[in-house]
Amino acid sequence: MIIQLLSDSLTVVGSFGAIYSGYSWWMQRRRTKQLDQPITLRISDQASDETLHTLDIRLPRRSVTRSEALGLLGMLPTLGNKRFSCAYVQTQDFVNQLDAIYEGRSSVLTFPFTADEFDVFAI
Repeated sequence: MIIQLLSDSLTVVGSFGAIYSGYSWWMQRRRTKQLDQPITLRISDQASDETLHTLDIRLPRRSVTRSEALGLLGMLPTLGNKRFSCAYVQTQDFVNQLDAIYEGRSSVLTFPFTADEFDVFAI
């Protein structure tokens, strides 16, 4: 009697464990696919939000970090030996935008440049 009850309860616990394991596998697979989706990097005019340039780089969502994004911007050609600067990357809005991309709520990383900041680039 006790052995039968123990056997039945272990069957139920094992079944729930198998269902939970399958669900966890499915959620992890879904999250991995989401992190592999490419995002778009866009440079816009800070005043009008008009797109000035879109980078043709297929950056996976999992690789989107502040340093990676700034490194990609740093690879753009500039006029002379000038270095670019973007005041926007020092704001909380930029951090929120990175969080939205990583969490899957957005797929475009926008850098709003002022006219003076954008004039450094030779694009």
